[in-house]
Amino acid sequence: MTALSNILTDFSKATWVNAEVPTIEPDYLENERLEAFEKGYKAGWEDVLAANSSDRERVAAEFSQNLLDLSFTYHEAHSHVLRSVMPLLDQMVTVLLPKVARQTIGAHVVENLQKMARDLTASEVQVTVHSENEARILPMMDQDFGFAISIQCDDSLELTQAEIRFGASEASINLDEILSAVRTAVEGFVYENTKGAVNG
Repeated sequence: MTALSNILTDFSKATWVNAEVPTIEPDYLENERLEAFEKGYKAGWEDVLAANSSDRERVAAEFSQNLLDLSFTYHEAHSHVLRSVMPLLDQMVTVLLPKVARQTIGAHVVENLQKMARDLTASEVQVTVHSENEARILPMMDQDFGFAISIQCDDSLELTQAEIRFGASEASINLDEILSAVRTAVEGFVYENTKGAVNG
């Protein structure tokens, strides 16, 4: 067996050489320390700024998402309210307004007669209505319009229509046209708002 001393180098017999050890000047060492501190300080600020920028971007993204959610919630609520109100609007236009129109035909006739009284010098005015409206209109004709009024019945007229003739001139009252315009306006309102709710 070979001895370890034959395999490994023996350093016990080495000779020492007087080598000069480099010295570091204190100013150089202080400059290195300051430079290392500055680099660390700068890196710390860069990390803080990057984290702050990242936080701002995250907050902005969350805020934007919250606005989108709020907008969606508003449009959902608006659409729900509109769907709830549509049957009421439909009933008003198809049931209530025609009844009101039939009951107020007399008031519309009186209003037109009062306008004519200011502009007219005719001696007699003829008012033509459906026979079912005669009883509603007669009590309203008791006031003095400044000219004589005769009531005629014509069952070819609708309950919401009246004709007023004075001399060669004629005026028509057609509450169905007004109701149709109201119905169209309500349908347009519902359509536009439904379209807006769908498109958000």
